Amino acid sequence: MSTAVEILKSAGKEFSSDNGGRLAAALTYYTVFALVPLLLLMVAAAGFIFDDQVAVTQAVAEISQVAGNDLGQVLGNLLEAAREQREGALSIGLLLAAFSASTLFQQVQGVLNVLFDVPREKRRSGISGWIINRSIALVSAVGLAVVVLVPVVAVGAIGWLVSLVPTSLSWLVPIARIGIPLISFLLLSAIVGLTFQILTPVTIAWKPAIRGGIATAFVGLVAAFGVGIYLDRAGSTGTLGALGGVAIILFFFNLMWIVYILGGEVTKVYAEYLAETEAIAAEDGPKHAVSPVSTATSRGLKDSGIRAVLIGLALGWFGRRR
Repeated sequence: MSTAVEILKSAGKEFSSDNGGRLAAALTYYTVFALVPLLLLMVAAAGFIFDDQVAVTQAVAEISQVAGNDLGQVLGNLLEAAREQREGALSIGLLLAAFSASTLFQQVQGVLNVLFDVPREKRRSGISGWIINRSIALVSAVGLAVVVLVPVVAVGAIGWLVSLVPTSLSWLVPIARIGIPLISFLLLSAIVGLTFQILTPVTIAWKPAIRGGIATAFVGLVAAFGVGIYLDRAGSTGTLGALGGVAIILFFFNLMWIVYILGGEVTKVYAEYLAETEAIAAEDGPKHAVSPVSTATSRGLKDSGIRAVLIGLALGWFGRRR
């Protein structure tokens, strides 16, 4: 527990020194301009699986369940507008939408370079660096639009399975419906962990990346639920409700980016902690290996001292015979 507290304290200091609030505000700005292109890509991808209206309805229902009816209504209006634009969009229009949406992910790359202290010489620069960064961001934008469909597909699949459940087994229905938020949580965890891995030129170990992604996704979903509860209770009488949909979007995404950046700081500090622990263990390993007793103790074995000595003598005898 003390280690976790120290990691959180260090992450908080890093968040402050890296101006995490300012970085979150910048990403929120780019999110607003990339939101419609992203939604257009999502609706276009959904058209290959569902009827557009069905996909929009299910997506709005999922958003409303997590972040409240107000945000769901705002994003639902944007989704409907994107659906109408898609009807007259050509392939070139979708490519332009993907290019516009990739700007957000390119900015995320820059933010992660700051969070993970990527040296200037390791950052991709020049024309080739711009092409690589833009390509990664473009693939990320298209990939996100496709991956977002997974919860929508899950809703349809689980709904179909629920319709097959007989009345005598109706108690299975609530258990089956738990699969929808569970899939969303696992998917969000994977997306966050992959961004820590893919969008940075430095190598982040999978263990801290995965755990950091899970922690960030959990806190993000809790924060989204909190925003939804606040908006539902405050309604139009609250400050955000009075300012309208744009204010709700800005507030929501700014909070989500703060959680994401703080999660990145926690991941970095945790990765450094694991690397330092492994380095200390590697340095102490040969010292303990001199004594068979200490080796057995360090590994958690419960062998007696006499047995350890006998094993050491046997190994030495075999070594001399070689």
